[in-house]
Amino acid sequence: MERGMRMLRQNGWEKVSLGATSIEEIQCITCTFQISYDLDELEDE
Repeated sequence: MERGMRMLRQNGWEKVSLGATSIEEIQCITCTFQISYDLDELEDE
């Protein structure tokens, strides 16, 4: 993201690691979906 902004889900995972919220709450708020990345494609960018 531009200018150091983070996605809502990234911010949520930080709060999970701090014990401020649960994984279930993050999934609910950020519309649960799975994204699978091909690591080879990411390395090419």
